[in-house]
Amino acid sequence: MLDAIDGHGWSHVRLVEGDALELLPRIGSASLAGVRLWFPDPWPKNKQRHRRIVRPDVVSAWADVLRPGATLHVATDIGDYANHVERVVADEPRLEGGRVPRPEWRPHTRFEERGRREGRTATDLVYVRIA
Repeated sequence: MLDAIDGHGWSHVRLVEGDALELLPRIGSASLAGVRLWFPDPWPKNKQRHRRIVRPDVVSAWADVLRPGATLHVATDIGDYANHVERVVADEPRLEGGRVPRPEWRPHTRFEERGRREGRTATDLVYVRIA
């Protein structure tokens, strides 16, 4: 990522190492062009699901920091997690969208490759912040 930022001369990109949820309150309202969440930990056990990053309070916070027209892009290879994302985001009135074909530009992650080897197919969900 640092090589891409330097190589393209991008001055609008910032990287932060740490917990993204701790950074969220410091981001200005309607200031982001997008949030990309690719292959988050699905926390598959019922007693662990409260740890999932896609939950109502976080989705609402993302909607706060996304500017109108900006996107929330989630990719997962866990069918239950994709369904979970759809249910949670459906309750956020400022976001519209759903499942889309895998974008050609989205890089393949090691998590996606491992899932493919294990017979899972990735699902991409893209939501747009409406006014």
